[in-house]
Amino acid sequence: MRRVEVRRGGARPAEDLEEAIVWGDRPEEVGCVVAFIGVVRGLNRSGARVSELVVEGDEAEVRRELEELASRALSVRGVKGVHISVSLGRLRVGDEITRIVVAAWGKDEAFKATRMLIDAIKASPKIRVREVLEEGGDSKQAYQDA
Repeated sequence: MRRVEVRRGGARPAEDLEEAIVWGDRPEEVGCVVAFIGVVRGLNRSGARVSELVVEGDEAEVRRELEELASRALSVRGVKGVHISVSLGRLRVGDEITRIVVAAWGKDEAFKATRMLIDAIKASPKIRVREVLEEGGDSKQAYQDA
C-alpha cells in the first residue's frame, strides 16, 4: 500500500503521524516502521540565519514523481507500506518539508527504502528549493546540501 501527499505550507498536526503509517492489509508482516521528518533549519551549513525556505514545483508533476518513488520503494524486498509527503510554498523555520514513513518486515529493509526516498526527493529536478537568508539573498542549494 502507498500514499503520497503534496501540501501547501508546512504546518501539520502531530497526530497525523499515526494515520501516515501505512500498515497495508497484512500487519502481521510489519516488524518495523521508520519515520523521517525533514524540517526547515534556522541556520544553513555556512552558519547564516535562514528566514524561510521556498519550495516550488508543479503539484501534479510532484505528485507523479512521489507516486513513482513510492512504487520504487515498495519494490524493495520486505517493504509493505510507504507514505511520502512534501510541502510546497513558503515555509518558516521549524515547518515540515518532507515526511517519509516506511513499514517493512524488518529494520534493514525499512531504513534502506527510507534512505533511498530521501536521496531521490532531494535530487529531484521537479522540486525546487530556495533558502531565503535573514541578511538578504538566497541559496538554491539549500535542500540538496541538507
